[in-house]
Amino acid sequence: MIYLAVLNFLFILVLLYFTKIILDHKYSHRTFTRLIEHINVGYYRYRVRDGVLLSANRAFIDILELEMQPKDVRGRSLSELMIYIEGEGSIREKVKEWGELRNHEYHFKTLDGKDKWVLHNSYIVRDRLTGEEVIEALIEDITEERMSYERMKISQERYEKLFRSSGDMVIIYRFDDLTIEEVNPVTEVISGYGEEELTGRSFDSIIHPASRRDFLGMQKDLIFRGASRLDTVIVTRNGQYKQVILTLSVVEIQEEKIVMAVVKDVSELMREREEQARRKKELEDFWRSSVEREERIKDLRSELERTKQQLKMLKEKYGS
Repeated sequence: MIYLAVLNFLFILVLLYFTKIILDHKYSHRTFTRLIEHINVGYYRYRVRDGVLLSANRAFIDILELEMQPKDVRGRSLSELMIYIEGEGSIREKVKEWGELRNHEYHFKTLDGKDKWVLHNSYIVRDRLTGEEVIEALIEDITEERMSYERMKISQERYEKLFRSSGDMVIIYRFDDLTIEEVNPVTEVISGYGEEELTGRSFDSIIHPASRRDFLGMQKDLIFRGASRLDTVIVTRNGQYKQVILTLSVVEIQEEKIVMAVVKDVSELMREREEQARRKKELEDFWRSSVEREERIKDLRSELERTKQQLKMLKEKYGS
């Protein structure tokens, strides 16, 4: 009897223990479910064998921009809810091969054809009821960041093309200390300085001393205006002065201000203008002197005509 009583007591203890585990698990599951419903990260579970969804939260629906409720996607295939770019089942194959997938950047399109990028984390588990392999996944929408990166990349490529193929000097220097970091190939053609000679030098060292004050004044204004323009003079490697139009643009890269200087050589244009101005002055002087000569000739003719008239009158008066 004592033996049976002890067995009954132990059975009750075990039953209470498992009852507590079940209740704790239910409580934990409810907490987890409420948490999943309120986070901004997409959560979903789907079968490995066919990609059919078992559950999903609100954030998943919002990321895919679906006009339905989370309960409406249960039993649907993922292929019905998005347009694949990498191929159907590519994520499943990776997870099956590696057991999990961490911080994988995944690209797809919504049913409306909108590009989406997400950061995908997932792993395989076994469903407790069916024993089937199930993938539990979390996705974070990084579309805006990726689009910003693409825009920056396009802008960078455009600047790179400008930098390399421009017919003007393009010099990159640090805003704080004016140290030159990079120059394009045309810089050597116009200034005579090679890239290795300019890199590490202060940008204002190639500005004519008489023009440096104006340049430094423009440099101070650059932080507020973002871009500026100045007609100035640079000194080439052989000591020649060249008149240039200097256009500066400041950008911030990794918390450091960088200036792109486009230096347009207009010295030849200025020489042509000066030559045109000289020729114009010569023509104006010639025209003025011609007009003066013409006026003088007219005066002389008038004087000669008056003299003739006077002689004629004298002949008539006193006879020949």
